[in-house]
Amino acid sequence: MVKKFFFLALIICTSKCATPQQMIEKINGQSCFANKIIDDERLKQSGYYEFKLPFRNSKKLNVPMDTTKWGVVFYEDGFFVENLDINFFNDNGDKRGFYARSATHFGCYNIDGDTIKAHFFNSPGDMASAEGFVWYRIIDTNSIEEIAFQYYDTIRAETLSELSKNVYRKNISVGKYRWSDRLPNPNKSWLKRKKWFWCDPKEWEKWMKEKGYRY
Repeated sequence: MVKKFFFLALIICTSKCATPQQMIEKINGQSCFANKIIDDERLKQSGYYEFKLPFRNSKKLNVPMDTTKWGVVFYEDGFFVENLDINFFNDNGDKRGFYARSATHFGCYNIDGDTIKAHFFNSPGDMASAEGFVWYRIIDTNSIEEIAFQYYDTIRAETLSELSKNVYRKNISVGKYRWSDRLPNPNKSWLKRKKWFWCDPKEWEKWMKEKGYRY
């Protein structure tokens, strides 16, 4: 995926083998998973939002533009998947892909006004551990736009303007809603099974028992 390779050098240079648990502790729990229903009529949760990014597959100017696509899913319990290759899951289901699909980001989100604020972690299959933050603006019930994306440091109102000027971001299309009945099962995600990801440890224990997971 384009995002992964675009920031790969930064991840390797700055991660210093930090674990996801160590990274989430630095943000004082403000982005932990609360497992609370997010019911907002402006956001559709029975499908995904598809983004597109045109790019040249060669340095030669006469080579036609190609396009990469990825999906973003907002589950009703506040769980979030970004950089999703929807075709991968359609072809392979949930058995292995949703556990550690390389380049796919997993995390949680909340809605503040017209802004979706999400905090994600790279899957265990990636070359380095990394956390990141991405904000979207809700345009209407079928459209959202990515307004900021950043690894490690939280996105703040005072830095939003500068982040939105990123040349790479200007080429990303508006995310258009696509209905799908083949979304990955969020309860099979590696991240939901991590106690440190949850705001309330007791809620995590309850959830683990309900799903039949050992801990």
